[in-house]
Amino acid sequence: METKRLHELIGSLRDVTQRDPEILPFIFGVLFKQLERTEGNDYFGRLTREEENIELELHKVLTEIEHGHSELSEINYLQIKSVKKLRRFWLELDRYLNEVTDLSLFIDHLIDELSSMGGKTSNLSPTPPSINNLAIQLINPNNGNFHDSMCGLGGSLLSAYKHASMKEETLQLTGQDNNLVNVSITKIRLFIEGVKDADIKFGDIISSPQFVENKRLEKFDYVFIDPPFGLSWRPEGDQYNRFVFGTPPSSKMELAVLTHALVSLKDKGRAAVIMSGGVLYAGGASAKIRQNIIDLDYLEAVITLPSNLYQNTALQTHLIMLNKDKHSERRNEILFINGEELYQEIGKRKRAISEKGMQKIIDTYRSWKVEDGFSKIVRNTELNESNLLPSQYIYSNRLTIEPFGDIEVSMDKIEEINTAPLGDFVKLFRGYNVSPSDEDTEGQYKVVKASDVQEGQLHYENVTRYNISKNFNIEDYNLKKGDLLITVRGRSIKVAHVDVEDEHLLFSQNFLGIRCGELIDPQYLKLYLESPVAQFILTSKLSGTTIPVLNRKDLEQLPLLNIPLEEQKKIAQRTEERHAKLRSELQRIRNEMMLNKKQSYEDMGLADLFSIENES
Repeated sequence: METKRLHELIGSLRDVTQRDPEILPFIFGVLFKQLERTEGNDYFGRLTREEENIELELHKVLTEIEHGHSELSEINYLQIKSVKKLRRFWLELDRYLNEVTDLSLFIDHLIDELSSMGGKTSNLSPTPPSINNLAIQLINPNNGNFHDSMCGLGGSLLSAYKHASMKEETLQLTGQDNNLVNVSITKIRLFIEGVKDADIKFGDIISSPQFVENKRLEKFDYVFIDPPFGLSWRPEGDQYNRFVFGTPPSSKMELAVLTHALVSLKDKGRAAVIMSGGVLYAGGASAKIRQNIIDLDYLEAVITLPSNLYQNTALQTHLIMLNKDKHSERRNEILFINGEELYQEIGKRKRAISEKGMQKIIDTYRSWKVEDGFSKIVRNTELNESNLLPSQYIYSNRLTIEPFGDIEVSMDKIEEINTAPLGDFVKLFRGYNVSPSDEDTEGQYKVVKASDVQEGQLHYENVTRYNISKNFNIEDYNLKKGDLLITVRGRSIKVAHVDVEDEHLLFSQNFLGIRCGELIDPQYLKLYLESPVAQFILTSKLSGTTIPVLNRKDLEQLPLLNIPLEEQKKIAQRTEERHAKLRSELQRIRNEMMLNKKQSYEDMGLADLFSIENES
């Protein structure tokens, strides 16, 4: 298919319709060509010959098509703005499609091109084909019914149909969407593919589910849903008994969709739902809902997908596999898979799950196997407070840490030595959420920010002053001499020791403060937190996608070498004495290097052209 010519056709649609996206005139044109090839109807000719009222003729054509094909009922009508441009477009499209052998493949290509363009087409946000293919192969629908409650442009339904057809099995397809254009496109795509009995309806999954029996959701053998990311919703009762696991917060529509999928499954049903990372580790009501689902053992696998798979967002997504009838060998277990590197570049800033990567995920899921750094099986009782991010459980034992470079950590050996949770020895306290508008060079308070910690040292003299007017309890945020600071936002975990006494010294929310108890030496703890072992463990606990965050409870649970206080002090003292000597030696070397450079400038005859202030 000639992409340049296709783009010219797309461009010719500008200002042809009122509000409809450019794809709709294309889709109707493909439908007309399909019916011309299968039934001999010249709908293109009828419409392009009409000069007086093409809109009325289009209505007649679509009504005629609906009467002959009930599965195409209520397909959307165009709101025509320029009859002349539409007629010219359909004349060109008619000629173009005469050269197209596979109309279904043409629609796939058209959607791919349109979804990457701006204008009215920006409303198109199809599920990437590689995600559809992966999800369907993991669900593995056989004979039965397959449902997509947010079917969009029908990609998952087509994938499910093709999957079942290859195995010569029959799959009843149903779906709904809250966009009439999407409903029309899905119906036409399925019709062109040869699906005759699909049931596609218009309606919102939350406020108006269309597949309902006796005021309860209809049950399906297989379900797939790819909800929009980051949308909110309004919890307004539970007339369909969907929120038996708990009512999701208004900011977590994705979680409402997940529970909808579960309630829509038959007793032996399987489902796949696409989720963003935040839903998998959010606390409060979200955590309780996840825990209830885990306790009922409906969760089978969580798969991290590569980022940049979607056209209009770089967000990393996760595929949640649900199974109401898990195999006996998989009960009370969840398989986590990290597939974030299994992609191939297919265009500028565009990716797809690679074929080899897809097969690796499928093989791992079907064989239920563990691979270091790629997959791990976790007992439901061993989950970290219902946190379902695969990165919480899958990590390589190799890590690059400054200044050591590449390291390899033996986690098995860590479990063999005498350790105790850090929280048993220290008190953790949070930083103050300072406002930039409060910054004041004459301010009473100093607030330590991440940039004030360099190479393990707190540069006190650089700390910014603030004039904080609102009332707050300074004791909650005040740093005392001997406290430690550890960064909790970002991939680099920095530690600093507070060696000054200042009753107005605070720290920002980018840190956690650590106040040591009687059994722990601060300098020893700082050394330990900077060690490759502690850095490896804490880095593996980072959660989040855009800005990774270290959870307070993960820091509290960090295994700390449980050795006597006197031995801690000896280690810290010996280290500091050696560091002092090394710092002195480094300064001597720097001075010698400076003198060497100065001599070279004298040799060049430049010495009289400059002077060095404060030269010792």
